[in-house]
Amino acid sequence: MYRQLADGDVQGVLNDFDMAKPTVEDASNSSTSRHRTGTKPFMAVDLLVEEPPQHLFRHDLESFMYVLMFLVCDTETSKLDKWRFWEMGTLKSAKESMLRHNLPETKEGFDLFITPIYNLHHMFGQALQIRDQAALAVAQNQRLQNMKSKRRIPEIPMDDATLGGRVTFDTFAAALTETDDEA
Repeated sequence: MYRQLADGDVQGVLNDFDMAKPTVEDASNSSTSRHRTGTKPFMAVDLLVEEPPQHLFRHDLESFMYVLMFLVCDTETSKLDKWRFWEMGTLKSAKESMLRHNLPETKEGFDLFITPIYNLHHMFGQALQIRDQAALAVAQNQRLQNMKSKRRIPEIPMDDATLGGRVTFDTFAAALTETDDEA
């Protein structure tokens, strides 16, 4: 789907009607996705917990990557096909592992999508690793401070909404549009 913005630009919309819910003025911003089971394979890693955080735009981008992976990657020879049966904790661990390691093999006939899906896989995997490193640096500095040490570990600038500017619409679009000639 798409919608036309006031300035005339067109914006793509990935809609998950399985997740639709009526909204009210007092509604919380938290995701309802933990109450659903049909779309777990397409949920962002951060949302695969009992009390999910506020839903962010980058969660939608990550979800789109998983939709694309199911279309492009070989679900039979990878664990992707099993994702729909796993509990949230197991699925969260599997997705984190997949993002930190290798992308599943692609299906025959999808050569055009190899570079974009690899780019997205790399972008999300790297962003999550850097977020973990940033959190570790903060924790280590707190521990050093508690021990009255003057030593400090350089902290990595990080915001949750874009994972330090690493996951934005622009970085996502660039990952999708890069071709093998540009790689």
